[in-house]
Amino acid sequence: MLIAFGGLPGTGKTTVAQALARKLAAVYLRIDTLEQAFKACRSGPADIGAAGYLAAYGVASDNLRLGATVVADSVNSLQITRSAWRNVAFNAGVQIFEIELVCSDAAMHRRRVEGRKADIPDSQLRTWQSVLERQYDPWISAHLVVAEVVKDCLSKSNVTSLYARHRVAAQAYFRKIDRLVDCSAVNSRQSNRRRVGDASVMDLVTELRRRLDGVDTLLALSELPTRVQDAAGQLKEAAKSYATAVQGL
Repeated sequence: MLIAFGGLPGTGKTTVAQALARKLAAVYLRIDTLEQAFKACRSGPADIGAAGYLAAYGVASDNLRLGATVVADSVNSLQITRSAWRNVAFNAGVQIFEIELVCSDAAMHRRRVEGRKADIPDSQLRTWQSVLERQYDPWISAHLVVAEVVKDCLSKSNVTSLYARHRVAAQAYFRKIDRLVDCSAVNSRQSNRRRVGDASVMDLVTELRRRLDGVDTLLALSELPTRVQDAAGQLKEAAKSYATAVQGL
């Protein structure tokens, strides 16, 4: 699985990406680190162009083909880079999850940009003016938007709690399915139709499909054996088929 982050400097990408990489024991690729390494190898003006991204695409591809989860941390501000990350995932035969971090409060964003300290040796941080002037294309592909992230919400205990709550909720939904879809006590065909097409059942099926497609669910599944991931995919397809069949009654 490839998790591709994006967002302007100062929105919290690195904080979130590193926390997620630790949680998933994933390979972590930071474009800033790669670009600084290229600059350190040059003498004079260090215009490295797209070298950092190109190197990251290659390293990500190698690790994805080895079965590792990769977390890519970059501004990812252009359609061309987002498309390139999707191609990396496609060529490796894995799923991609795109996550954009934003800060809608300009004053807060400026304080973050101007208050940062460089954590990469010899690197120069962006100024607030350069952030404002940076080209940032609209993000048109399906992705998760995380707004105004703070470090406290990404503590290890809270991340663990999020996964635990997800698993408990999933178990509760499975129990509801067992109860609601059991039509053994209903005799007539017409009653069976009403029961399987009942709004509460269909709402449950719809919610199940939505949750299975959710980024939290997919991230949790990535930690589990392949057979569990396959079963989740089959469950999603079964829910879709169920909804389609009931609509045809």
